[in-house]
Amino acid sequence: MNLIPEKKAAAKCGVCVKTLERWDEKPELNFPPIIRINDRKFRDADLLDAFLQACARASSMDRPKPRAKKTKQEFAAASAATP
Repeated sequence: MNLIPEKKAAAKCGVCVKTLERWDEKPELNFPPIIRINDRKFRDADLLDAFLQACARASSMDRPKPRAKKTKQEFAAASAATP
């Protein structure tokens, strides 16, 4: 288990510590839990990496595919075909 401090975990996610606290309140996110040692907060770096990879995969699936741009000829043909 590779532990990192809460502040570094937030930086790794690109958010503030308060956002991590909000994510902790939403169990459906499956965000890695806090590990408390001597009243300090840590996260498991391996679980955090897995969470970030899962988020990246999910967001790439949700993105719409880019449309191919029409050439001038295709655009002219489509415009001419409509009355």
